[in-house]
Amino acid sequence: DRHVSDGISMQDVSRENSADIPASGTEVSLQNFDDQWANRDSFSPGTIAAEIEAHFERLLSRGNLAVSVRSISANPAEEGELLLCRPLDYAAKGAQVVVNEVVELGGGQRAEILLGVAANRLVAAWQRPARFFAKGRRIGNMANINSFARGSARRWDVWAHPQLVGYIDVLGEDEGPLRPMITRDEFKNTKGRVVAYRKLAKVCEERLFEALTLANNQHSMKSLQSLEDVLSIELQRVERAEKRAERLKQKESFPDAPEELPKEPEQPPEDEPAKDEEKEKEEPEEKKEKGPDPDGFTVKLVDGNPDDDPDETPWRSSLVGNTIMVNTRHPDFNERFRKTRSGAPKIDERLCSYLANIVSAHYRDTVATGSDAGPTDRLEEFESMIDTYCRYENRLRKAIPSLTRTIQEGESLEER
Repeated sequence: DRHVSDGISMQDVSRENSADIPASGTEVSLQNFDDQWANRDSFSPGTIAAEIEAHFERLLSRGNLAVSVRSISANPAEEGELLLCRPLDYAAKGAQVVVNEVVELGGGQRAEILLGVAANRLVAAWQRPARFFAKGRRIGNMANINSFARGSARRWDVWAHPQLVGYIDVLGEDEGPLRPMITRDEFKNTKGRVVAYRKLAKVCEERLFEALTLANNQHSMKSLQSLEDVLSIELQRVERAEKRAERLKQKESFPDAPEELPKEPEQPPEDEPAKDEEKEKEEPEEKKEKGPDPDGFTVKLVDGNPDDDPDETPWRSSLVGNTIMVNTRHPDFNERFRKTRSGAPKIDERLCSYLANIVSAHYRDTVATGSDAGPTDRLEEFESMIDTYCRYENRLRKAIPSLTRTIQEGESLEER
């Protein structure tokens, strides 16, 4: 129950002091909120400034509007925090702009379009999915405008894609085909709405689809490289562990009646560990490798061979030197391989188990072939292969959370 003029006072200012007063402006003060309604974080200058930038992004870009947010310190002698609200320059901040043009919608309206593709880290930092605006004010995310998204053939692979950023700002006559509802979360069902949507889709959809598909493929390739690194590193750790176990086993075995006893090596001082023990301590199994050892066993995920017959069933895997190649075209791989909308692979235990099976079989075959101990019993070799598989599969399963984080952050294992 207050009048518009309540709490407002007028003050005369002399001509000499009027030069310091801006031509126009508005100051809004938010204070004295009860704790149960607002906390310090929800009403911090940074939070309020971010919401103003998101809601009035297109108005801020016009250059004739300046909005600043400041806090009032409890101590009069201290200055509060001051933030200037700024529009987001998508291209300058790293986004790939795909569509940047003006489309006539009819009925005296036009749409200023700027849409592009941004890396996942930028999307997470900006929190600005592609949105509709009307005369500079936000309407909503394009994927959430049902009247627009439901009629699009590219609803999920374009408009709901997490890497799509930018805006479509509807300008011109209020009585044009695209009129915001009073709730500002949808456009009214006008006679020309579908025609206007069709014009926007014709200009944007296919170009955006091609750009997003390319981004997905690049993301998938980088993510597969991270997966390759994990597969190789964990296999090399298993190899080192098995070699250590074999050395210990040989130390414990009693030699068969040697003709001449070897000369006993000098015993190291009591306070100095033996060389083998020093080596074990210098090579901890869980040390953080920057990448797989290029001289050890490595795993590569390959997209078939150029000379493969498309009418034949794709080969599953092969061993070339110390490189185990797994074909991503094989039906068993594709049955277990899933991707997110941004093209990143979904690494789960089922995929890890499949890869562990293949890699362990090739690794054990190579070890058995190159062994100097002569032929082994089939049951013994079978048990060795199962041991290797279980050890390797367990290591891969434990690596899933960190690998998933690496993929989500868009970083390769070497960069970490």
